Amino acid sequence: MEHLGGFNFRNSLRNMQLQNSGFEPPQPFITGTTVVGVVFDEGVMIGTDSRGTIKNLIVCEENIKLHKLQEHIYCGGTGYGSDLINLTAIIKTQLDMHYWNTNKRPVPVVAVKKIIREMVLSHHGKFMAGYIIGGVDKTGVHLCTVYFDGSTDNSMYCSMGSGQYAAMGLLETGWQSNMDEDDARELMVKAIKAGITADAYSGCSIDLCIIRKDFTVEHCNEIISQSTSSNKSPCINPGKAMVRSFIVQELEIVSETVHLLKSNTIIKMPLPRRILLKSLRPISACTKISRKRKRTADPDDTTDESPCKKKRD
Repeated sequence: MEHLGGFNFRNSLRNMQLQNSGFEPPQPFITGTTVVGVVFDEGVMIGTDSRGTIKNLIVCEENIKLHKLQEHIYCGGTGYGSDLINLTAIIKTQLDMHYWNTNKRPVPVVAVKKIIREMVLSHHGKFMAGYIIGGVDKTGVHLCTVYFDGSTDNSMYCSMGSGQYAAMGLLETGWQSNMDEDDARELMVKAIKAGITADAYSGCSIDLCIIRKDFTVEHCNEIISQSTSSNKSPCINPGKAMVRSFIVQELEIVSETVHLLKSNTIIKMPLPRRILLKSLRPISACTKISRKRKRTADPDDTTDESPCKKKRD
């Protein structure tokens, strides 16, 4: 059937039929990153967190999410780590080829954005990676965004990742048109901290990259200060446990029940009479046991406690 234009809802009907037949659609994924970009009066700044996650597991605390594309252009990525690393390597190679083919002319930021956009669109959404690109060229300072679907955006401040909404709230409140570098850096650290606080998949430390109009680049790392309290736990030696508090509770006996224990079962076995008599005879602890000599049966002898034996006829 030829498509005459307008909206086409055949895919939605197909998806409903697949779901009714038992097909489970893929679940949405969590990027697990907070990436922020800010433009100030003398350049542009990009910042990311450094936590790497796989679903609900934290696998790395020093994951590098800031990548160098050119000497004056950097990017912060979000998405699948493998796709981000491989796609960034391909883009960097193409930009190097562009640099040599244009007689070593600095690559403009707009060209970088277009190359990344075409690369993402050419794979039809198979690469799950998004970028915040920041850099300077002869036309000025640029900050742009390339999303997972290939759409682009130019702005003075932006954020991406699972913590972008908390970070964007602070950016919209604190950003000004003529901010100096110190104020922009303080705003970026606060925005990323807000994203880390609101998102469990972001955390650890903050990596910053400052690109100025004079083509100088500065890298810095902000360690998130841990909360200090008076109840800080002391160092515990291995093999020992620390007691934090004692709780004493008074017990009141309301009722008492006595249960008789069952006696042990005795297995009755036929025993010889001699053994039975010896077992029943009480023996004191100080009694000495010695061998008895054989004696002849004498009727007048009364010292022997054993009965006399009768003679056989």
